[in-house]
Amino acid sequence: MKTTNKKYSEWTAEEKAAYKAKREAYWKKRDEDLVNNFANLTKELESLKVPQKVLDLLSACKKGSGVEKGAKSASDRETYLTAIFGSETPTKGQVASYLAIGLRGPNGERLNANETMGQFISRVGDANYKYDANTISSMVWYLKRRGHQVANDRNAATVTYIGFTAPVTE
Repeated sequence: MKTTNKKYSEWTAEEKAAYKAKREAYWKKRDEDLVNNFANLTKELESLKVPQKVLDLLSACKKGSGVEKGAKSASDRETYLTAIFGSETPTKGQVASYLAIGLRGPNGERLNANETMGQFISRVGDANYKYDANTISSMVWYLKRRGHQVANDRNAATVTYIGFTAPVTE
């Protein structure tokens, strides 16, 4: 089977089938190697009697790579409420500034209440913007559709949580 210098569309059915089988075998072998490598690493770490914290980190890596299935928790993902207000249950009247919403540290750290930009940079190192004003407005629109009363003031660059009513149904 000579497939070099040929476009995939010019391959025969046999060449395509052989390529597909080769590709599937490659990915199957790669998945098996991943599982075996995690098993060997776990065995080695247990023989070294590492602390449980290290084994928990290894388990988190396994879940992240798809090797180990685990129950998903709400803390595994960032919802729009937590992205904006830092909590899944914001209090009525809670105000979040665009700076606190959009600014994140290298590991997702947020700007704390009454923390200056200098204090934040010295605490986390380099920082960048995760959400811009348009993205924040889109998140506010979505929260309103889900029944949350949220006031977005672009001039003051703040978002205020008013309360929860009921989701919009059409």
